[in-house]
Amino acid sequence: CIKGEKRTEEKKDDKNYHLTERSYGTFQRRFALPDGLDLDKVKAKFDKGVLAIELPKTAESRKKVTKIKIDK
Repeated sequence: CIKGEKRTEEKKDDKNYHLTERSYGTFQRRFALPDGLDLDKVKAKFDKGVLAIELPKTAESRKKVTKIKIDK
């Protein structure tokens, strides 16, 4: 489950008026993770507004190869 909050504020001053706008909100995303992940090696990085999550597979699940036939 990933939870966060987004906030923005905008101010604008002119000789005839003063404007301030604020907005905020929370969000939550829930994902079902597949089997075969090494949960002890999960890493997350947040940089410039982007959340990157690394979910490495276990050695056993990397050995399984599935070939899929592609029709032309």
